[in-house]
Amino acid sequence: MGERQEQRALSVLQSFIEGNIDAILDHFATDAVFRPQAWRDLAVGNRAIRDELDRQAALYTDLSIEVRHIASTDTAVLTERLDSFYVGNKAVTIHVMSAMDFDEELLITSFRGHFDSSELEAQLD
Repeated sequence: MGERQEQRALSVLQSFIEGNIDAILDHFATDAVFRPQAWRDLAVGNRAIRDELDRQAALYTDLSIEVRHIASTDTAVLTERLDSFYVGNKAVTIHVMSAMDFDEELLITSFRGHFDSSELEAQLD
């Protein structure tokens, strides 16, 4: 169905792994919305998204992402992932679901991430 959209989704995830905020933002429309966790406010527009990505970059290191499942249409991509990273010296792995909406130019117009914060908290105790 949305093979090109899936490739763009995998490309932005690779940019997250590389920690390349400029490359991440290159995947987003200028007026995109970003919500990495359901309980956080939306980041709207590239400046706000950059601020949120900078905030996140200070929290963890050595991100790796294993995409377990991917599904798509011509306008959306859903991923089920295992994200692994370090918070300080603690190794953490969490299950993540994300939804990305795309425009006609294959730019992300909306990126939403969902995970169970108790899974993260249990590994940090």
